[in-house]
Amino acid sequence: YPAPVSGVDATHVLVPLNFMGGYFQAGCIGNCSDPAYIASFDNIHVDVACVPPPAAGPISGPATARLHATQSWTIPQVPGATSYAWTYSGTGVTLGGANTNTVTVSFSGSATGGTLSVAAVDDCAGPAATLEVAILPLPAAPGAMDGETTVCAGEQYTYSVPADPDVTYEWIFPPGWSTAGSSASVTVTAGPVGGSILVRATNQCGMGPPSSLVIQAYPQPDVTLADPGPTCVGHAPFILGGGAPAGGTYTVDGVPATSFDPAVGVGVYVLAYTYTDANGCSATATGAITVDACASVQEWTNADFLLYPNPASDLLHVE
Repeated sequence: YPAPVSGVDATHVLVPLNFMGGYFQAGCIGNCSDPAYIASFDNIHVDVACVPPPAAGPISGPATARLHATQSWTIPQVPGATSYAWTYSGTGVTLGGANTNTVTVSFSGSATGGTLSVAAVDDCAGPAATLEVAILPLPAAPGAMDGETTVCAGEQYTYSVPADPDVTYEWIFPPGWSTAGSSASVTVTAGPVGGSILVRATNQCGMGPPSSLVIQAYPQPDVTLADPGPTCVGHAPFILGGGAPAGGTYTVDGVPATSFDPAVGVGVYVLAYTYTDANGCSATATGAITVDACASVQEWTNADFLLYPNPASDLLHVE
C-alpha cells in the first residue's frame, strides 16, 4: 500500500491513490507516541473506483447474419473512450477490429445466433449496448418432385417442385439430358441414361439440401420405312406397308390411314410410320407417296416386245 504523504490532523492522513483497485492501510489514531491513544486499524480495505465513459450505442448493423459470411456493426464514437470491448454470446464466430468502434464478425457454417455487445472503455468500461443477432437459415430441401419416373430418350418431360418465391433452384439431370432453368418447374429432353434428378434451393445464405427422384430411361426403338415408290392417279387403292418393326401405325399427311387411293390426285404425300415398343417408347420413320398423272394410259409392265421390219420406211409393227 502507498505510504502517507502528509498528516492532516490527529485522525487523518493523505495517501496517494493513483490507480484503481483495493488498498489495505495500517496505522494509528491519536497521539501515536502515547499508548493510551493508539487505536490500530490494520487492514482497512479501501476500494478506489473510476469514472466510466458514457454508455455505448446504439449498435448500427443488421439484426440477421448469414452462414459463411463476414458482416460489420458499428457504434458512434464515445467521448473519453480509449478502446471498445465487443463480445458475442453465440458460437462459431471470429471477431475482428474488436478494440475500435466498428467490429467485423465472421460466421462459420455452424455459427449460432447470439447477443452482440459493446462497451466503451477508459480506465474502466461504461454501460454496454446490445443487439440480438439471428442466423438466417439455409433453405430446406424442396418439396416432393412431380414428374415421370420412366422416360424415353429424346422425349420432353416436365418436372416441378412446390414453388418458393424467396429462392432459386438448381436442377441436376443425368448425363445426356438437356439443361434446364432455375425455376420451380422445368421442361427437359430426356437422354439415354437414367439415374437421379436432383433439385436444390438457394437463398442469400447459400444452397440447401437436395430433393431427388429416381428415373429409368429407355432408348427409342429403331424404326424404318421402305420407299413405296411412285404410283399413277388411275391406279387402284393399295394397303400401306413397309414399316418395321411390325405393329406400328401409318399416317398420310398426318391423317391416320391403313391404305392409300391414288385417285386423291397428282402430288407428293407424306407417309409416316410410328412404332411403340413394350417400354412405351416410340419413334417415327417418314417417306413419300408420289402420284403421277401417267396421261391416263394404263402402264405396260411386260418388258418383252417385237418391232419389225427393221429397217422400216413407212410402216412399223409392234408385237
